[in-house]
Amino acid sequence: DAGNLVEWIADVALYKTKILFKPHLAALEIDELHGRLGHKHIDNDLGAEQLWFARQFTVGFKDRRRTQPATVEWRVRSGEMAGSGLHSLRITGLDMATTTQLVASLPVENAWQERLSELSPQGVVKRAHISWQGSESENLTFEGTGSFSDLALQSFNGYPSFSGLSGSIDMTPQEG
Repeated sequence: DAGNLVEWIADVALYKTKILFKPHLAALEIDELHGRLGHKHIDNDLGAEQLWFARQFTVGFKDRRRTQPATVEWRVRSGEMAGSGLHSLRITGLDMATTTQLVASLPVENAWQERLSELSPQGVVKRAHISWQGSESENLTFEGTGSFSDLALQSFNGYPSFSGLSGSIDMTPQEG
């Protein structure tokens, strides 16, 4: 692909590690982290597709138990068939408190870090598949299914906080 990196996969095993991604971020201090990380870029006649993933990913922070293995896959398609970008997110076994702690130290958009900090999510997303097209500033369409246990969020945008929520959800643009 003309010298461009189109795919990478890394099997990661870190022990007693401290990482500082950027000076303004908190240092990420990990007791242990295991999993497979990767990215793939595909160009074809229909457009471009990007896939980022973390598979069978476990992490343990100081004074916290190690998480159960989780998998997260985020796919973004663009081009004629996808319009303004079609996103697909698949999750299994994701511990939300650990995710929030990780994101606070990663070089992601400030809006994501602020939103997660504000919501302070707790619980486990057992399984989820969410698809959306567009952005918050556009006409966003979405659909998804998922199951979760002991979910908790702080209040936001006039919605009340909740905790201890377990169950499943099916969402479409028409109902949810």
